Amino acid sequence: MAALLHDVGHSPFSHATEEIFPEDLNHERMSSKIIKEKLEHIFEKDEIKRSGIRKEDIMYLIYPEYRYDISEKDEISFKILQQIISGDIDADRIDTSQEIRIMQE
Repeated sequence: MAALLHDVGHSPFSHATEEIFPEDLNHERMSSKIIKEKLEHIFEKDEIKRSGIRKEDIMYLIYPEYRYDISEKDEISFKILQQIISGDIDADRIDTSQEIRIMQE
């Protein structure tokens, strides 16, 4: 779910227009804010509750500066997942490089 929602805070034209955000706001923080303020109803659905997915976990995976009560064990595990979602070699970059390769062929 974090992978699906991590870019929901992007403005049009993605990173190119991120400069228009206020200095303390990036697309990860904006995504976290949208999840908290606009998508909260999704996390109230029985199916999501049964899955164990928590809004706070998703927000933390997307925006690590978001702090909440998390166990040390979970925090270590989440650090690994954060690198997949938003790291030096993350899912976005792998996907984008694949698209570029296909377009070049």
